[in-house]
Amino acid sequence: MPKNNRIILYYCLVIKSIIVLTFFTLFSFWHPVPVGAISSSYITIVNPVRGSDLSGDAENLSKQAEITASFALPVTWLLQYDVLSEQKYLEELNKYKANNEIGIFLEVSEKLATDSQVPYLMGKGDWARPDKVFLSGYTPNERKRMIDKLMESFRLKLGKYPKSVGVWYIDAYSQDYLVNKYGITAILDCTDQYTTDKYQIWGKPWGVPFDPSVFNPLVPSQNSSDKLDTVKIQWAERDPLLAYGATVSASTFSLQANDYVGHHGFDTEYFKRILNSYIQTDNPVSQATVGLEVGGLEGKYLGEYENQLSEISKLARENKVKVTTMSDFAEKFKKLSPSNVPTLIKSEDNKAFWYNSPYYRAGFVEIGGKLFLRDLRVYKSDYLESDLVDLDTRTFLYRIIPAQIDDLVYKNAKLIATNVYSISLNRKEGGRWIGEIRTGNKKEQLIMGEKELKIGNNNLLSFSSEKSNFRHKLSKFLFLLSTIEFPQIPFPRLVWSTIDNRKIIGLENGTRVLGLKTRPLQIGAFDFPFQTLVRFKSLPFPNLYRILFRSDSQAEFEDFTKSYNGEDLLIFKREETDIHMINKLEESGKIRIFENSLYQVWK
Repeated sequence: MPKNNRIILYYCLVIKSIIVLTFFTLFSFWHPVPVGAISSSYITIVNPVRGSDLSGDAENLSKQAEITASFALPVTWLLQYDVLSEQKYLEELNKYKANNEIGIFLEVSEKLATDSQVPYLMGKGDWARPDKVFLSGYTPNERKRMIDKLMESFRLKLGKYPKSVGVWYIDAYSQDYLVNKYGITAILDCTDQYTTDKYQIWGKPWGVPFDPSVFNPLVPSQNSSDKLDTVKIQWAERDPLLAYGATVSASTFSLQANDYVGHHGFDTEYFKRILNSYIQTDNPVSQATVGLEVGGLEGKYLGEYENQLSEISKLARENKVKVTTMSDFAEKFKKLSPSNVPTLIKSEDNKAFWYNSPYYRAGFVEIGGKLFLRDLRVYKSDYLESDLVDLDTRTFLYRIIPAQIDDLVYKNAKLIATNVYSISLNRKEGGRWIGEIRTGNKKEQLIMGEKELKIGNNNLLSFSSEKSNFRHKLSKFLFLLSTIEFPQIPFPRLVWSTIDNRKIIGLENGTRVLGLKTRPLQIGAFDFPFQTLVRFKSLPFPNLYRILFRSDSQAEFEDFTKSYNGEDLLIFKREETDIHMINKLEESGKIRIFENSLYQVWK
């Protein structure tokens, strides 16, 4: 080829390369990576496994494990303590260990309590009662013994400590101990539910992952001083529109197959719609938890569970999500979101949306052309629950973040705009979101920021610089003191009881009593099964924290009721309330005007 032709060809190739490069550069600007791309959208598959007395034989686990393995997706199996002694279960999981993470399902069973030498309420209510199944029903020292026993048993069976733990409710003390002693990086607990399964968890960030506060497991940390080095993800994320309700039915509008199929007769299309609310977001990190408890009634929903995994597998192949184990997600979350940043979860048509800031959560709903603020809770890192250093013996668990607006409880939704015909929501820098609300010929602007919430020029929320009161500061000090491990000094208890019409009194020493029996009189050392001995009576020790907490909640209640002096109020202690009583009060036209962990007040 002549030299001039070679030069011309060379320049043609250069010009062509520039044109192609320019085209793809422009294309990438005009067609950005879609929301929910693989870099920031995650699904975590988690399957809790209880012992065979609750989950049935190993065949139930085998069916679920086989279905899960057929999609070759990473999965986290959370094992209750009893499962660690059931070899068939462990052998079944070992078949599919390539994509498996094994963690702990931290429910208390009779076996775990007995093996840890902790009193267990045998024969009193069902096994799932909150004061039996959650660690919060036990003293901090008892929680520590059970966690230690569970962790060591796990290590002996599986060769290492777990990184992930799940349970429907975990108290702040246990959460702190797990993270700081055993390096737990991921914790799964239940998302908001007003009343289901004998417990009420109300006021958390709506369905999103977050770094929890060291002082309160329900709220996000706000700075490095109250941040716990773990990531909290939520089980059974709820429908942003329909799940805000005071009934069991409301809380079953969720991602769980047994919820939306069993309670509402929905199919996989409903699952897809709710899943999109959590994985197709503009948040820095999007995440959803999907799974099914092994055995029991849940076994009948294995077909729908398989449909869920099929949809997840499809999304993963299309690079719309990345499927991770709990601990892998926690690692990625810490890198992508090193501190809690505001997030927004919305229904597919923007009819309902939830803004979650480290400092507050706000829930909005549009009904009949009217936009309401129906839920508003300011998060305070010094809001403490009694189970920090005390046991909660109530048979119904109440964990409520106080609300400024709660349309379920106080019926005080705030009207934001009328004649609404469209709402658009857009994320801005610094975690701010702007809602463009079109009303007739006007356009209103809703601004949601980390410490900012306003419509137009009207502030909906203001933050005070009020310092923590003395009781809360002292409570924090007691909690921090309780986390310090001092040498254990054996201290025998004076105990007494009556068994088979024989009175027994003496000093407890392990599983025996050094003392005397009557009828006939005997002096010596008497052996008893552990769960029998712990039911002996003994001298109570004053609990300073319980006194402080109850007096603080009592003062809060008294301050509120003072403003209603002379009016006819119905006052109930929380342990006296249940869903049937609440329904009757609502049907009779009564309105709940106050509640905390000790009281409900109706008018």
